[in-house]
Amino acid sequence: MIKMIWAQDLQRNIGYQGKIAWYLPADLQHFKKETLGHVMVMGSKTFTSLPKVLPKRKHYVLTHHPEKYDQIKDNPQVKIFTDLAELKNAVQEINDDVYVIGGRTIFDQFMDLADELIVTQIDSTFKGDVKASQIDMNKFKVIDREFYQRDEKNKYDYEIIKYQKLV
Repeated sequence: MIKMIWAQDLQRNIGYQGKIAWYLPADLQHFKKETLGHVMVMGSKTFTSLPKVLPKRKHYVLTHHPEKYDQIKDNPQVKIFTDLAELKNAVQEINDDVYVIGGRTIFDQFMDLADELIVTQIDSTFKGDVKASQIDMNKFKVIDREFYQRDEKNKYDYEIIKYQKLV
């Protein structure tokens, strides 16, 4: 199953200057719980924004500049792709959940293949220069919503919304 996972603010912002514009520890834990043990698909900017190669997950990275990743080319957790069709074929051959984690271009390229969308909707607005892909509600339906209130560790109210592709 191909799942897309992201967090966004009320204006659908998902990034600012190559980073996430908020800090929400509960969402980071949710992301970890969802993706642990699975393949994550991402573009080069998303990969670069990670603090490191995330443990216990495979990273499939699409880039036009594979030479930038020579230092990690032998890392068994990272597979570099330079061709979108090749990446899509590799993803479709995986007999397990695969998580598309960004950025916007990758989300747009995989939206038609996605079976499920997992969106953390943060009840606030932030500076942003990258917006989430628009969800076509003629192709997806909400199957679950969980609301969370801010607390001492998480400064914002948020909800996690799961969408399923309509058949």
